Amino acid sequence: MEDNQLITKSNALIQGTIDCMSVKEVKLMAVLLAEYKKYYDEDNTLTQTMLNRREFLNYLDINKDSGKNYEILNNVLGNFQQKAYCRWVNKDKKTSNITPYFKNIEYNTQEEQGNTDIVFTWNEYITPMVVGLDSNFTKIFKRNILSLQSKKAITLYELLKSYAGRDFPPTITVEELKEKLDMTGKGYNDFRNFYRRGITDPLKEINENTDIYVTVIKNPSKTNKRQTVSLTFKIKDQSEKKIWWDEYPNIKLTEEEYRTVTSWNNCKLYIRQLDDVLKNGKIIRNHFKQLEKDHNSKNKGEQIDFNNLYANII
Repeated sequence: MEDNQLITKSNALIQGTIDCMSVKEVKLMAVLLAEYKKYYDEDNTLTQTMLNRREFLNYLDINKDSGKNYEILNNVLGNFQQKAYCRWVNKDKKTSNITPYFKNIEYNTQEEQGNTDIVFTWNEYITPMVVGLDSNFTKIFKRNILSLQSKKAITLYELLKSYAGRDFPPTITVEELKEKLDMTGKGYNDFRNFYRRGITDPLKEINENTDIYVTVIKNPSKTNKRQTVSLTFKIKDQSEKKIWWDEYPNIKLTEEEYRTVTSWNNCKLYIRQLDDVLKNGKIIRNHFKQLEKDHNSKNKGEQIDFNNLYANII
């Protein structure tokens, strides 16, 4: 499987979800989401993703040559299915939701029959939250998830990516971060312990292995300057920008930006317009933001409303 496969999740799903998966299960889910996204873009009637049994066990670091493979498979798939759900809040409806990722997981436990595929059938309620490309969705390359070793780093990375590109850096309360990072236990009442294990260590991983570089500002309480009540995250894109079209050498985009732009109808129209402006000597520092601005101004009617889309399914 390609490492540059794209995963998309709605911002509402990322910012509102608390999951109970292990780090290996989170990585496995990233692989499944990337496969689903890849083939859904080719056929939007797709409802299933298949993964070979060996691949499945390999992602979970389980010995594939064990004589108890099928017993292990039963147990692992059962546990995975139980954890493969998301809790999130629909802010428009003011409701809490528990949404399973899969309607069904089908697999063969008889080795002599020879079929080693595991078939994951996606829940139609989850589909609108994991296949979009508009501004309500976060785009993540699978390789960035797989490069992180701790679940806290993966969770924080996805959360910060959902805020990246905004005009102002996000500020998140310490209590919200503790809940999101599953750090509400008494051991984290000491802010220094929480900050080291929940922020400092994960950010070191993120900054060294992914496409963003993050710095943090501690915001004290108004009544007690020694107490930190929230954190502001300054997020810098450290992806390489490069030329994608020989005929438009003045335009440089990251790989993620390129994939977004080429998903638009009439994308070459906006590219030509920007190229003409650049040829005339105008300085535009962020080519993607200019392309996105032109696209949005001419295609307001095409923008996906995530809440309406999900409401229609319900």
